[in-house]
Amino acid sequence: MNFAAAHPVRMPLVTLVWLHDISAAEVADYGRYYACGSDCFARNLGSLGLRTHDGTDKPGFALLRAR
Repeated sequence: MNFAAAHPVRMPLVTLVWLHDISAAEVADYGRYYACGSDCFARNLGSLGLRTHDGTDKPGFALLRAR
């Protein structure tokens, strides 16, 4: 069971940002847009997809597909 399912009052909504992680070029574009040069921000932003940039499923994608 995931956190959202186990604690629906604390997390009533889970949103999905992107199906795939974004490319390094897209991360750089967003970094400029948000005027943020932080490596931590860039790594987080680049990892929000349910699949990696090359199309490999992440655990969350398998969970979503199973529902």
